[in-house]
Amino acid sequence: MDGASQFRQFWHITLPGLSGVLMTATQLRVIWVANSVDVIFVMTGGGSGYSAYTLPLCAFVKARTGLDYGYRLALAVSFTLLLGFVILYLRRAGRNIA
Repeated sequence: MDGASQFRQFWHITLPGLSGVLMTATQLRVIWVANSVDVIFVMTGGGSGYSAYTLPLCAFVKARTGLDYGYRLALAVSFTLLLGFVILYLRRAGRNIA
């Protein structure tokens, strides 16, 4: 630590100490945003233009209004990424439960 710049101290000491918290917060945020389709749709209908569109909301709107089920299916594949986030979060949470 002697002679290390502030950036190196942050990069090698502070950031590794915060990595668990940052990972958990990021995973929870992704999961919560993906689960808020109903609130976004009811409140804004997608916002002005497409400003409030999330991936799940876009898939829902494309399937319901445009009857474009092929495009919706391609978007739905991205939900497997959400499942990956959920699995990672549950593994991290289960490891910390004593």
